[in-house]
Amino acid sequence: MKRLTENIMRVVGDQAGRLQTVDEHRLQHSLTPEKWCTKEVVGHLIDSAQNNIQRLVRAQYEACPHIVYDQDEWVRIQAYRIYPTADLLLLWSMLNNHLCHILLQMDEADLSKHADWGKTAPDPQPLRVIATDYLRHLRHHVGQMDALAGRGPFTLP
Repeated sequence: MKRLTENIMRVVGDQAGRLQTVDEHRLQHSLTPEKWCTKEVVGHLIDSAQNNIQRLVRAQYEACPHIVYDQDEWVRIQAYRIYPTADLLLLWSMLNNHLCHILLQMDEADLSKHADWGKTAPDPQPLRVIATDYLRHLRHHVGQMDALAGRGPFTLP
């Protein structure tokens, strides 16, 4: 878990640093009305962190909790497009710090416990898989943000 958490924090730290240099208008611009702007993608990643924190915590004491959310509604209702950028990036960073703290405190046996994240059908997964997928999901959306900001896709060294 140490390497995974280091990667999560590196991705978030690097991207938050880059986003601080992007013009506010660019951060609020989306390619089409149906697509998220960069700030909404960050907001979605905040929501993802919150839901994954729930999975990581609750699966340690509940039998396979079912935790899903409607990502589009969460982004819409929380109005991330107009959220102050510095606060948004700080919230994203702090939630990831917290998620990584939880992962580092977990017993090895707890990583085998399951949470169900299936929206349309049951899809229980071990917490180890959920944690690994979290980094994959994070990288995917960082690539989207870089494309929206006019940069090439994000890659880790």
